[in-house]
Amino acid sequence: MNYNGQNETITIKQLLAQTSGIPSDITSEDAVTNKNNRLNDVTRTIMGDELHHKPGEEFEYSNMNYDLLGLIIQNVTKQSYTKYITNSWLKPLHMTHTSFKQTNNKSKNDAIGYELQGSTPVVSKPEFNLWDTPSAYMMTSTEDLEHWIKFQLNPPDKYKSLVQQSHKNLSSTIGEPNANAYASGWFTNNDEHLVFHSGTLDNFSSFILLNPKQNYGIVVLANLNSEYVPKLVEHLNTQIVNHKRYSTVASMLNQYKDQFNIVTVLMTTLILLAFIFSAYRAWQMRHGKIILRKSKLTTFLSWLTLCLCIAIALILYALPYLILGSNNWSFVLTWLPIEIKLTLTTTFIALFSMLITILLVLHTTTIKKP
Repeated sequence: MNYNGQNETITIKQLLAQTSGIPSDITSEDAVTNKNNRLNDVTRTIMGDELHHKPGEEFEYSNMNYDLLGLIIQNVTKQSYTKYITNSWLKPLHMTHTSFKQTNNKSKNDAIGYELQGSTPVVSKPEFNLWDTPSAYMMTSTEDLEHWIKFQLNPPDKYKSLVQQSHKNLSSTIGEPNANAYASGWFTNNDEHLVFHSGTLDNFSSFILLNPKQNYGIVVLANLNSEYVPKLVEHLNTQIVNHKRYSTVASMLNQYKDQFNIVTVLMTTLILLAFIFSAYRAWQMRHGKIILRKSKLTTFLSWLTLCLCIAIALILYALPYLILGSNNWSFVLTWLPIEIKLTLTTTFIALFSMLITILLVLHTTTIKKP
């Protein structure tokens, strides 16, 4: 590749350190093609292209650096990059649920990715370029990554120097958030003794953070490209560093489980009373003991009661948006404790039952005996 018209040699160390000078946008990841869908094909297409910087002088993150490293692995081992990684690393670490995407088709066990349209997540299945595998498209689980984290924090003796070397700074990363250097595949923060890396696709995101000094790691995987993933990792790390217990909304609500159970009992009692009253009122009407009545006052009070109930229902519907942002009830109900679900359900039914009861009281009257 060239820089200022001169042919330049790029070293493996420069590829690892992201100081090769290869532009971050040298290939269009959005342009999916089957013509050059092999690793050696796409790397051949960039030969002779212009570098942004002279190799070794400046940091610029580019996925192509890892694609080239993957090609080097293929040429040295005489096997595909995915086969080498699987046999040499994944299997020995017992990462049995980790693999690489080989096709744009999804299998039944693959996680479904989502993209936001406004504030609504919708299923997304973007295509991808197979040649980009060394820099992306590994499918894994938190259980498998636990093995990887343990290996990074407490490697076997024969790998200890290799792992420790991979955490050492190779280049400075001025302008990168929370990082002051880049190591071999890791951003580093020397002040807080952290090594970390994020990953993003159109419909997935991930973040791995290690603190070798305090011997812990954090992994967050999401089936949505969300800015909240790094924020969550940051918050979890702060909790751990400050020795604070991390409390979820669900765990905090669980502290009031008894109070919610009391409310559920009260709402259930109201529902039963409303049902008994309504059944009795219906029996009276059938036997001619009461009749319907109409007046401007009862009509006004009925509409007022109806509007009040609708307002309360709208507030209940909007609670997830008011408290948690853009989440809806379908999301909230997946993690709410069962006690809270019962309280919400009985409250809504009790509200509807009381509406029916009030309307029956307003619109019926007892027939006076002559």
